[in-house]
Amino acid sequence: MSISDQVSTALPMPELEQEHRIEAKVLQYQQAGYTILQNAVPLDLLVELQARFDQYTEKIIRERGEEWRNYGRRFQIDELKGDDAFQQLSELLSLHPLILCMARAVWQRNPKFRNTYGSVHFGGEASNQSWHNDARYPEREGVRFIPFLIRASMLMDEVTEDMGPTALMPGSHGTRFSPPSWVHTTDRQPRELPGMLKFTGKAGDILLNDVSIWHANTPNLSCRARKLVWLLWEPGLK
Repeated sequence: MSISDQVSTALPMPELEQEHRIEAKVLQYQQAGYTILQNAVPLDLLVELQARFDQYTEKIIRERGEEWRNYGRRFQIDELKGDDAFQQLSELLSLHPLILCMARAVWQRNPKFRNTYGSVHFGGEASNQSWHNDARYPEREGVRFIPFLIRASMLMDEVTEDMGPTALMPGSHGTRFSPPSWVHTTDRQPRELPGMLKFTGKAGDILLNDVSIWHANTPNLSCRARKLVWLLWEPGLK
């Protein structure tokens, strides 16, 4: 049988079992510093969250103006912390078992849900945060440094490459050292780096990343707002 005949008659690769899919995602997270879940949010919940997200956004604009930004120069929606609908995200069947395995692999502890909040990056806006990595802390034995948070970023609407997607440098996690100065322009805009990844996708897709990975907020060159929900976990009890 020729190679072409073998290819044409080959059966598709079998789907992994749930526990093996989770293990593969954890391995990617540990090695690359991130993993992505597509279509992670049930449609009925997603529609409800989109409506609530827009209501919070409109309320902030009415009360503070569209130009309002917090201390981190972000249009941040802290009100999601007290919204029961958004709290459901931390218990999603597509997400919670993976977070549990990640926490045990990275921290040797169960995860403790910390909080959730929203972010809007309006069209036509420059980056509000160039390349950086968030702090790590030493284990008690002082042998290695581990991330102090696991973060999930959920897309509220479709995000294309021109809409200011989050940028990551795969494999750059696991160090205490910040990115060098040449990764920014003189006005602190992130440069395009070889091998970088931009988190684009559909509403309901979720990025999970080690917070010590090099990451940046890229300029939104479109006329559409990029809407994200962030969820954070920290080490809990053993």
